[in-house]
Amino acid sequence: MSVEELLAHYGYLALFIGTFLEGETILLVAGYLSSLGHLDLTYCITAAFCGSLCGDQFAFYIGRWKGNSIIEKRESWRRSANKLAKMIERYHELIVLSFRFFYGLRNVTPFYLGTTSLGSVKFLLLNATGAFVWALTFGFAGFLFGSVVERFMTNVKHIQMAVIGAVAVTVCVVWIIRRNRKHKK
Repeated sequence: MSVEELLAHYGYLALFIGTFLEGETILLVAGYLSSLGHLDLTYCITAAFCGSLCGDQFAFYIGRWKGNSIIEKRESWRRSANKLAKMIERYHELIVLSFRFFYGLRNVTPFYLGTTSLGSVKFLLLNATGAFVWALTFGFAGFLFGSVVERFMTNVKHIQMAVIGAVAVTVCVVWIIRRNRKHKK
């Protein structure tokens, strides 16, 4: 099975899982691959929307279920939660619509939102709106990047695997660095 076939068969599942967990980079790569014809942009945006929405809803309900007890056990989390609670009370609509656009806030914010009095239905509606805008934005950004690369480079087909490999290595390195920083804290 060729790389193109693997991407065509498992790319959307990988995209769903990646956006469930975090997402910006994998969606940009998927948009880029769709510009090369390996994936369908509509399916990429749909998978990213579903993954982002499900991941954030999951974090919200974990926060609703066990969030306060988890926060109470960690001093640094309590201080952060107190600061965040004040912002959430005042700007919760804007926060829910935009948190996924800010690096480092994607997984923490819905968890903290789950510990507040924000209604589940309101969170779902705002979260779905934000996830849709986010999926469109990053999906098209990756697609447009791929289109520009293809237009200005005549031999994109020869270097595409190198680009994909470099992106994959970069994603792994960033993930390892972030994980090590979290463990040090």
